[in-house]
Amino acid sequence: MNEALKQWMPLVNSLLSRLSIHPNEQDECRQAALLRLWKSIEEGKVMTVTFARIRAKGAMLDYLATRNRTLAGEVAVETLPELPVSSKSRLSTYSTN
Repeated sequence: MNEALKQWMPLVNSLLSRLSIHPNEQDECRQAALLRLWKSIEEGKVMTVTFARIRAKGAMLDYLATRNRTLAGEVAVETLPELPVSSKSRLSTYSTN
């Protein structure tokens, strides 16, 4: 891991606990925050504590919002009612020979 990112790990970890993110989602949120901080460093932004906190927190919340929208869409697709079977197709399966 880049030395510039290592100095921001305590801030990212404190945001994880402060936002009460579920333990199952902490790794993904941590990665999202570090990725956003890394992009900011690569763009040459001045990394103050306030700027890093806003960027990391925003990345975590963006990840969670995207994940929730995806899950809501998946649940909606899984709970669609089944199409009724027409009586014509039911009768065609029984032959009266």
